[in-house]
Parts: sequence; structure tokens; C-alpha cells
Amino acid sequence: MNKPNHISDTIKEVFESIDKTNSPGVSKKNILASWETVVGEKAAAHSKPIELRGETLLVSVDSTVWIYQLRLKEKELLKKLKTLLGVEGIKKIRLRAGQ
Repeated sequence: MNKPNHISDTIKEVFESIDKTNSPGVSKKNILASWETVVGEKAAAHSKPIELRGETLLVSVDSTVWIYQLRLKEKELLKKLKTLLGVEGIKKIRLRAGQ
């Protein structure tokens, strides 16, 4: 029987995955540091970027209400990410229910 991974191992894997798939200039550090500025304090408390797959930023959101709110603002959020990160590597935000 396989022993479950410790949460710190899982987090490390997520960050490594983000680093491997990023466009030049886009890093996990930049995305995470910019997230609250991009979405605002309240939305940031309910959402977190978890992975960048090609040009799509995957974001875990804790409720469908916040998924709806963030989906309505996707174009605005992409524009803010582009401005803050100085790159055009993120073209889409995929929101999914998570913790």
C-alpha cells in the first residue's frame, strides 16, 4: 500500500510544475506575489494560482460563487497580470473548485 504524500511534498511538486511550464519571465514567485494585487484582497482569500499549463493559469477557488465572480472578470484579470508581470505568456485563466 502506498503511503500518502505529505502536504509539503505536494506543494513542492506544484511549484516545480509551474516553473517547468512557464513562459520566460513568468515565475511562480511573480504569479503568487501579484495575485492579491490582481484579484483584490477578498478574492485572493478564496483563490490561489496552482499551475501554469502553457498559456493557461489554473486557479483553485474555494466556492462556485467565487468562480463565477472571477470568471466575469477574466479579461480584466489577464490584463492586470500582463501589466504586473510584463509578459504576455498567460492568455486564459481556468478556475476550478478546490480547497
